[in-house]
Amino acid sequence: MKTQLKSLGLALSLGSMLSACAPASSDLEVRDLPQGRVSKAGNVAAEVKHEPKVDILFVIDTSGSMGTHQENLEKNIDKFVEAFKQHAEVDFHIGAVSAWDSVRYGGAQPVVQAPMPIGKLRPVKNNGQPVAGPQFVTRSEGFEKILGGTLKLGIEPRMDDSGKDLGGPEYEELFSPILPALGSQNEGFYRPDAHLAVVFITDAEDATMGKTAKMVKSDLVALKGGKESLVSVHGALAFTCSQVDKSLIDGETKKINRPVKLEELIEITKGKAVDLCGKDKEGKPTFGRKLGEIGRVIQEKTSAQDVKISLSPSLPSPGTIVVTYNGQALKQGRDWSYDATYNRVEVHVDQPAIAKQPGGTIGVEFTPVDPTKLSKGRVIPVGS
Repeated sequence: MKTQLKSLGLALSLGSMLSACAPASSDLEVRDLPQGRVSKAGNVAAEVKHEPKVDILFVIDTSGSMGTHQENLEKNIDKFVEAFKQHAEVDFHIGAVSAWDSVRYGGAQPVVQAPMPIGKLRPVKNNGQPVAGPQFVTRSEGFEKILGGTLKLGIEPRMDDSGKDLGGPEYEELFSPILPALGSQNEGFYRPDAHLAVVFITDAEDATMGKTAKMVKSDLVALKGGKESLVSVHGALAFTCSQVDKSLIDGETKKINRPVKLEELIEITKGKAVDLCGKDKEGKPTFGRKLGEIGRVIQEKTSAQDVKISLSPSLPSPGTIVVTYNGQALKQGRDWSYDATYNRVEVHVDQPAIAKQPGGTIGVEFTPVDPTKLSKGRVIPVGS
């Protein structure tokens, strides 16, 4: 969501006087209306574009058994992004990293050279060629084709010193690259106020040592200031695949187990898990349709975030706040509310005016409290 203001230089001198009126908020969805502008009625007024944001990180297994699955991902990516094409108001960043392998890539003397630093986003590709600019896909003409090529990381050889190809990662660490991918090495990808969705594409179980699903969730939620609704994890996993990574095969019984660590992380973040090898009653693959369901869930979680607008540094006089959507007045209580603790308006995006026409403009107008009614950092109601 981007704040769009036409500031006319209103110089309200209340900033320092109001700093003690409300505690600082850790809610990362809040957007300030700095100064605003003067309306014809002499009130403070501003407009905010309803533009929910999401950062989607694909963590893709590049081991030798994933060739067909990566091809299926490229072929069906249009189904994943269908929800985002229908909801043009959603501002998305989509990037990809590969699974890590500390046993082979880590330490002072790694067994083989890592294809990329841990958590480094793979280059954006168009027709197989790297594209200059940010290493993540954003909304543009034909972005789904570019995204498909970007997510097809391939089966990457791992050569030892003798030139022997040791194959893809032997111990697929799917948890390890997540936090590094959200750091400064991928400038501009991660946005603190956006919903974060992690999507695993793998036929293996996570092999990260010392990291449980609960620990990963805790790390991600902490990045979002404790806001659990801004984090979700999803995955296309090997539930019915006849051939899977050895990490899912019982050494004694040779039975194929379920990826319980990955499933747990998806469950506790209220994400969606689908079958990498699923088929319908007629024997046709369901991967594309299920991938589309993941995209829909992510879009819905992104669009469902209420819009929270800080009114600081000014305070509204009681009963003077007016909130509109595309010029239509919204009803307080049903459509929006005022949080006096944090001095902000909270607009509920699930109400009909916004739900039916997403991507519009939220208008906020109010009469600021009279500065002469402020005493020792506390507001004395107007008229007292």
